[in-house]
Amino acid sequence: MPGTPPDWTMPTLAGGSVRLEPMHAGHVDGLVRAATENRRTYGFTDVPATPEAMARYVATAIAERERGLAVPFVLRERPAGPGTAGTGGADSGSADSGSADSGSADSGSADSGSAGRIVGATRFLDLGFWRPATNPAGANPAGADPTDGAERTTSFHWATTSDGTTAAHTSITTTTTTTTTTTTVTSTTPAGGAAAARPAGAPPSSDELPSVAEIGWTWLAASAQRTAVNTEAKLLLLGHAFDAWAALRVCLKTDARNARSRAAIERLGARFEGIRRAHVLASDGTARDSAYYSIVRAEWPVVRAALIARLTRP
Repeated sequence: MPGTPPDWTMPTLAGGSVRLEPMHAGHVDGLVRAATENRRTYGFTDVPATPEAMARYVATAIAERERGLAVPFVLRERPAGPGTAGTGGADSGSADSGSADSGSADSGSADSGSAGRIVGATRFLDLGFWRPATNPAGANPAGADPTDGAERTTSFHWATTSDGTTAAHTSITTTTTTTTTTTTVTSTTPAGGAAAARPAGAPPSSDELPSVAEIGWTWLAASAQRTAVNTEAKLLLLGHAFDAWAALRVCLKTDARNARSRAAIERLGARFEGIRRAHVLASDGTARDSAYYSIVRAEWPVVRAALIARLTRP
């Protein structure tokens, strides 16, 4: 019998060119269509190609979400229209980061033309639930208390004015209601003090938010690569982690041989940490060396500003 995932595992993140919806079984057909556009683009990424394999992929993701171990999304392209924001800044492709699997039900219909087509998948995984007794310098640059018990809405806004210039700003507001803006992520932060450290893999309580996370298992349809989709999806995910969860660190990793993925991660502003040798089994059956990158909370304001600038440049 399906479990009930923690509330914080079911956010919907919407930007100008892409919407990230909680993954569910109704997305399988759309994911298969996206994954079979051009299989040659997945040289280092294990992306399911058949309905049966994709159904298993989604079911595994759902099971891990129900245990509070991951937060899987499908990426849905938002149709362009008058006033649509955040559609610039082409990226060279998605940043793959293979690791554990996860996912589950809710939000969004099956792949539908009116809502925009599904163009890929991504997730938060390798979640940690600990808080230091004293935050590191710059861990809370906005000055907000990450444990004040209120609902926090983080919004990224950008718009092109009549003279062709672009204005952009970011705001963090603490409210009891959610306001939808151009790009919005929301979450409820638990009341009380710092969370105690716990053994790796222990299921979190339903009201505890991750303090560290990885963004990974990212793949895009061939037609969505070299567009703004990956850049904006990463902005949404990083914003959710740092502003809604008050996370301390976000990790990204990829096959060390995957030059395209590594370049995409580096363009996000992530710092290279090193190579973990013979880390996991690669999709080609070899022992994979993994290149590790991270962004910490003190670096987030600069990373955020750079990503918004990329998305709004002419």
